[in-house]
Amino acid sequence: MGYRVSFDPNRKYWTVIGKGWKRPKRLYKLGEEYTNERIMERITENSYAVKFSRFTEPQRTVKVFRVKGSLTGAKKIGGLRGLYLHYCYKLGILPKNKKQNYARLHYLLKDDLMKMEAITQETRLLCRNRIDTVEQLLSYKGSLETEKTDLLQKRKELYSISRKTGGEEKEAIRSQLSDLSKRLSVIRKEVKLCESIEARNAALKEKLSTIRADEEQQRKELMTNEYKRRSG
Repeated sequence: MGYRVSFDPNRKYWTVIGKGWKRPKRLYKLGEEYTNERIMERITENSYAVKFSRFTEPQRTVKVFRVKGSLTGAKKIGGLRGLYLHYCYKLGILPKNKKQNYARLHYLLKDDLMKMEAITQETRLLCRNRIDTVEQLLSYKGSLETEKTDLLQKRKELYSISRKTGGEEKEAIRSQLSDLSKRLSVIRKEVKLCESIEARNAALKEKLSTIRADEEQQRKELMTNEYKRRSG
């Protein structure tokens, strides 16, 4: 209903303040039924009729993924690496020993809790290859696709040779084909990560911008409330 009530145990009297009121009012002034003691008595007397229900959904178990390294010098890293490292910090992935209170996360960050594994893998790719710009990302992705084309052609040639040979030579070719398939699997995964980074980075920037604005607003409100409290 817009009222705020203070049950501060360090104060002698509990108070209530409504919208537009300049000062709070002591509850006991509303009548004998509103003294601290009488309020507690009524709560105790009526406790049998109180029904409890969840007002929030239970927190899901969240897997925590760790990125090797630390945030030392992270402020000096800009571009995509800096963006992802900062987002990992906000999500609680970094630093390693940080204990994150997921219940207090900004609502925009909670949306990505179930995407932590993907974001961690993308961060590792960026840091491993020192990619800071979209241009570098696209260049790296292009080199992967070129390598994939070459490997597919080589695999095709080896399959053709394999059909014409036998014995130890055939076994050697099979070993080469196995190695090619493993490398192609890695390349395909990294190409997908590059595509995901390309699609996700703008959203991360927008989220961090909104989070910074909300945190600044909260900081200002806290300072205002603290000033009002100290000034009585």
